[in-house]
Parts: sequence; structure tokens; C-alpha cells
Amino acid sequence: MDDCLSGASNINQFMALKKEIGELLLRGGMTLHKWCSSARSESDLNPFNYCEKQSTVKTLGMMWNNCEDAFLFDISTSSTTEFTKRDVQSQIARLFDPLGLLGPVISKDKIFLQRLWLLLIDWSQTLLRSDQVLLRTDSTIALSWIDTPPHLLKTFLSNRVAQIQELTKEYNWSHITSKNNPAGLLSRGIDAQFLVNNQFWFQGPDSFNSLNSETELNQSVKYYLSEFKSKDSVCLTVKTSALFDDVICISNNSQKLIRIISLIFRFINKCKKNSKECGAPSKTEQQNAEIYILREVQVRTFGNEIHSLEQCGNVTPNSQLKSLSPFLDSQGILRVGGRLGNSILPYNSKHPILLPAKHKVTDMTIQYYHKIQFHLGPQSLLYNIREKFWLLNGRNLCRKIAHSCVTCFKANPKLSNQKMGDLTEDRVNPNFVFNSVGIDFARPFYIETKLRKRDPPSKIYVCIIICLSTKAIHLDQYLISLLKLSLQL
Repeated sequence: MDDCLSGASNINQFMALKKEIGELLLRGGMTLHKWCSSARSESDLNPFNYCEKQSTVKTLGMMWNNCEDAFLFDISTSSTTEFTKRDVQSQIARLFDPLGLLGPVISKDKIFLQRLWLLLIDWSQTLLRSDQVLLRTDSTIALSWIDTPPHLLKTFLSNRVAQIQELTKEYNWSHITSKNNPAGLLSRGIDAQFLVNNQFWFQGPDSFNSLNSETELNQSVKYYLSEFKSKDSVCLTVKTSALFDDVICISNNSQKLIRIISLIFRFINKCKKNSKECGAPSKTEQQNAEIYILREVQVRTFGNEIHSLEQCGNVTPNSQLKSLSPFLDSQGILRVGGRLGNSILPYNSKHPILLPAKHKVTDMTIQYYHKIQFHLGPQSLLYNIREKFWLLNGRNLCRKIAHSCVTCFKANPKLSNQKMGDLTEDRVNPNFVFNSVGIDFARPFYIETKLRKRDPPSKIYVCIIICLSTKAIHLDQYLISLLKLSLQL
């Protein structure tokens, strides 16, 4: 007996249906014991079990998912690239749909099969692909509209262009001059005596197959620009600092660059406030210089993202930083978002600073960490850097810096390959089983004999005997006393 699929509007109706079906089948000596439903209930009176995970029930060829309360259809298509009419009939027959839920799809398949019958195609004949269709028009303006995305055009024209693009998405459009366009005869008209033997109408121009696209879009742009939607242009002026560009070329050492910037800022403060501070840059000055460097790097590489965050608080959907959920901190530094805000990690570890993939400051930062961490490998180097910075394409950058390090190249020894010796005679020549063996003992195991109540566990070793000829294995157990005796022998 197979399973039964049914339904009810609520649990009360289901209880009544369950009772009636149970009493009916009980008269024939059949007891229902398995139930599955899509309802969610924690009541003790609930006669069925609802599973949290997805469960599929199959009855009479129909598959039903109780978690989503939906019917499933398992459709497996052939991976072959060439099909025959027999293959098409086989694929249609695989769609088992006794309830008619896939009726529209199956009807379309049957219509396709009917067309194959009209073409008088044999069962074993390979189906041919449709010939390439080339559409031509003598209107350069209309051709320009067809090549334009519909959303850029006005509503009246956009709807018609979208419909043309949808109907001809598998075809190619090109231009033809009015002189070579046979459709001109239809619009202008022609006498019957000239139509009988008119090769231009029935076969097209002589060079029809060799005509190339004669579209001159540049000449027709001015005629259809009025159909475009008007757009408001927004200009953003970005001021670049010549100081940063000049200073960054002085050194390849990131710490030296920070000290230079901090001394420049100290000189500026002395000129403004008449300060007499001297000596090496303080920690605060170096931190301010580092923030300035990072901010300048991010403005030059992530200018659009920073502007978007300042205006609306989010980056654009097509930004490369969209998946990182970036944000600007109180100092204007672009940092990675994430879900670690409530962790006890340091702030730089929870929200590392973003650095671009192709910039000199990024390379200097990686080289600095590679040096102070005693020339770590690429993976460990990336792990240490991510405690403060998040590098775009960081894995490849760390691998590049580590492999180009001269110190690492000199310290990297060349491994020699040990030449293996010949196998022994017992392993390469046929012999009787266990005539030549290899013996080893496994680690001790403790067993309890239970002969007496307080007997301590006995320590045994497993003896592994391997035949060198056939690789057969024999296992045996040895007590500790027998093992010592065996080793003495």
C-alpha cells in the first residue's frame, strides 16, 4: 500500500479527516502510523510531526515538501548537444504531472513536437539549428534606437524599443541603403507588368548576401538625441595635494615616510603658533601623520565611495567595497564594517582600515610588516596585517612581496631529493604466505578480565604481522610478560 496525500483547511478538519481515514482502513486490518504535515503547532494534540529541516515525501510519483508546502518535480535533462525527434519525445515523457500543474509547459513542448512532425523529420534524424536571421533597415535613426537601452529613452519610445529587442534578441540588426532595400517597392508600389520578372523583389539585390552594415550612427545622433531622457549633471571637484605626491616618492620605508610627514606638520605648527618644540617626532605626531597618509590614499582611490558615504551613508550598489560594508570613522578614515562591534577585540581588529590593491603606500606597509615579523610567509603575513589593515586582493599582494624579498630568497634552502634504494628480495619475489614477514607492536591496551572483583586491568599489546609478499595482515595479542619474552628471543 502506498502513502496518501490529502489536505485540510485547519487542524480540526485534519483531525476529523484523520479519524475517518483511520476508521475506514482499520476495518480492513490496516493501521495508519505515519503522518506528515506542513502545519506548525506545539500542541500535544497535534497528531503529526513537523520537521524543522526540509523533508520530501513521495507518493505515486509526486514529491511534496512539507516545510514549504509545495510540490516538487524532478526534471533531468540530457547533456548531449545533438537531439533527435526520439530524444524530444523522451524528454517530454519524463515530465510526470498527473495533476496537470505543468500543463502550460508540457503544451509548449507538444507544440514543438508537432512542428517536428510537420517538417517530416525521421525519429533518428538529428535536429538542425535554426538558420541565422539578419534584420536590415534603411533608417539609421531607428537602428540607433534599437541599439540603445530602453531605460535611456522616453516612455513612449522605450516601450516599443523594449518590445522589438525582446522579439529580436536572437537576431542581428544591420543597415541597408534605401537603394538596395526591396521593401521600398512595397511602400511606393509597382505595376504588375514590372513585378512578374522583377528579380529585385523576389531575390533581393545582387549584392544582398555580401552587404555590410552601412550604419553611420555619428551622422544620425543629432536626430534622435531629443528622444533621450534629460539628466542632471553633478560635478565634483577634488583637490589634490602636491605635498603628498612629492613626499611619497622620497622613500620606500613607511616609517620614514611617517616621520617626514610629522616633521612637516611640526614646521607648519611652528610657523602658525610660534612653537619651540624640537627633537624626534612624538607618538601623537606620528599617529596624526599616519592618519593623513591613509586619508590621502583613500581619497585618491576610493573617492566615489567616500563621497557616497558622506552624502547618504552607503556606497553605491556597483561599488567594489559593497560587500565590506564600509563606513567613515570620526577621523574620516574608511574602515571595514562587519558584525564584530560587540566583541572585545581592539577597534582596529574589529574594523580594519581599507587600503587599495595598487598603491605605493600599500606595498610599503606590507614590506614593513614583513620585516618586523622576521620575514613571515604570505599567509601569516596577511594574518598580522589584518589586525589593523584590510588589503584589497591582500593574499596576492602578500605573496608577491614575500616572493620578491631578497633576504627570504637567500635564506630559502634548496631541498634535495633522496634517491630511494632497491626493495628487498622478499618484497619483489613471489613466495609462500607469511614466509617472510614484518612484525610490529601497537601501543598498549588495557582490558579487564573480571575474574576477581579487584583484579587490575591487564596490559596487552597488539602484534601486527604483515606478509612482505602479499601484504596480508595478521593481528595477535600479547600480554606484557609474553611481550618481554618475545623480545628476549
